[in-house]
Amino acid sequence: MSLAGQHIILGVTGSIAAYKAVLLLRELTARGAVVTVVMSGNAEHFVAPLTFRTLSVPPDAMHVTCEWQGNDHNSMEVGGDGVTSNIVRKRGINELSFDYRSTYPGGAKAAFLSFTVDPSNYVRGLNCRDASRHDAGGFDPTLVDALRGFGVIRFMKWQPAVEANRPVTWATRNKPGDGSYFLNDGVPVETMVTLANRLGAEPWFTIPWNADDDYVSRFAAYVRDNVGPGRQIYVETSNEVWNGGYPVMHQAQAEGVAEGLDASNGGYGQAMYRYAEKTQHVMQIWSKVFEGQGNRLVRVISAQNVSPFWSEKILGHGRTADYVDALATAPYWSFMDADYSGQSLDQIMDKMLPAQIGDALDWAAQQKAIARKYNKRYIAYEGGQHVWLNKNAPLVARIERDPRMADLYRSYIDGWSSKIGDTLTLFALTGPPGNAGFGLVEYAGQPIGAAPKMRAVRGFLRRSGSGLDVGRKGVNDGLRDPRRGR
Repeated sequence: MSLAGQHIILGVTGSIAAYKAVLLLRELTARGAVVTVVMSGNAEHFVAPLTFRTLSVPPDAMHVTCEWQGNDHNSMEVGGDGVTSNIVRKRGINELSFDYRSTYPGGAKAAFLSFTVDPSNYVRGLNCRDASRHDAGGFDPTLVDALRGFGVIRFMKWQPAVEANRPVTWATRNKPGDGSYFLNDGVPVETMVTLANRLGAEPWFTIPWNADDDYVSRFAAYVRDNVGPGRQIYVETSNEVWNGGYPVMHQAQAEGVAEGLDASNGGYGQAMYRYAEKTQHVMQIWSKVFEGQGNRLVRVISAQNVSPFWSEKILGHGRTADYVDALATAPYWSFMDADYSGQSLDQIMDKMLPAQIGDALDWAAQQKAIARKYNKRYIAYEGGQHVWLNKNAPLVARIERDPRMADLYRSYIDGWSSKIGDTLTLFALTGPPGNAGFGLVEYAGQPIGAAPKMRAVRGFLRRSGSGLDVGRKGVNDGLRDPRRGR
């Protein structure tokens, strides 16, 4: 019997039965339940709390410590419906602690900080974490743990100027210590490089369409000088320029029309040819910066997975193929509003999604053949399930949490490994189910027993010994087949 979507609280007391509670917990999570374990003090004499922690969701309450730099004039306060009690501000040092309680998965609770701004020494470097965890160099320790083992991190969602299509310059970019990373170009390149180095991962950067040449050159130079030795760097111009849902496609089309590019395939074709030209220009800058170190770069151009026609046109336009090393698509397997006509959960999990996996991999094989024609690698810039039902969020949650999702991901990853055998980037690392549910885990730190997609991913890593490539909502998750040559 499936327990997908059910939240169960398992109480464990101090008796020999505590050992059997571990077996019960495994069975409940295997059936898709989200389980929180509450232990008595005596129970810890029989089973270590860590055993339950790795298999279940953490208790819904924790003690949080916040540290920061700068002068808040002793004004730092915390509020919100998630803050319960035990608020302590340590005088003389920049540290505040408090108890926090969430009702996840029934709903999120907020905690927010307020403070006085001193322009001469403003609050910065704010670091809030579970008080029981050590500082991870400014990164949430649970995020660092969730990312371990991934071989590539695609930082597109940490670079919001890409999807917003904003102009950026090096002078106005965000820098470490700035009060916010939401505007301008997003998370500073220094921070992204630091995280990749900490994890021993290869970074994948997406360069905003409207970044000027100085920004592109300085960004590339910082990456060249600071990414750890022996690691390749993936670089791509913008994101999904083929996708009319993004403003960059419309800008590319306007520029292609103004330039008088080949109109035989309409305005969309002119947009794609302009994308090819823009990619050539950006990659020329990166190639110049990496002169003599070109083997460190993987210069990427992307296309829609179900449109091999346009992959061929883009790679064949001008000298595009001379300035890229890899063709990338997003081989998603989908179930969307147009596909839903009242099917049962069993029909979706056992018939419809497996068929979609086969179709996605068949399209990917066609894309690989085109890449080979141009002597390029074929990789995935995003991938995984694409369940999106605007009118049925409860069904999305049941699908995402169903134990069979792990089997589907195993089939998908194994199919990619055998048919393609190169980098597969899974979108995304974290994200709770709503109208869609892209996260491999619903939140950083979610126990593996409650995360069927991540169970499949970690299982692949254990079997293959390969690295994994990630793309959170800010990092794309991706698998790297161990048989691929460098």
